Amino acid sequence: MSANDSPGRSGQTGLEDVHKTHIEKRSRRELLVGELLTRWKLLGSIVVLLITTYALYTVDGAVSKDVMVFAAMAVLLAVYFVVTLRSDLKLE
Repeated sequence: MSANDSPGRSGQTGLEDVHKTHIEKRSRRELLVGELLTRWKLLGSIVVLLITTYALYTVDGAVSKDVMVFAAMAVLLAVYFVVTLRSDLKLE
């Protein structure tokens, strides 16, 4: 067995094969749908907060501290959602 014969290297790829890979281009719509599907829990929490805000407003009959807190949390989560979505779509 010579020095060039390395038994562990058969079938393995090296760095020369890195440039041969094909990167699939996705449309902007596909990227948006994919990002929305990965953020379904955040969207669900925003919807739950909005429903809770409306229910509290209906029960209290006026704007109370509880209504303001839940509404503020829903707005802050929505802003966070939009900002992170925009930055992730720019990176793609």
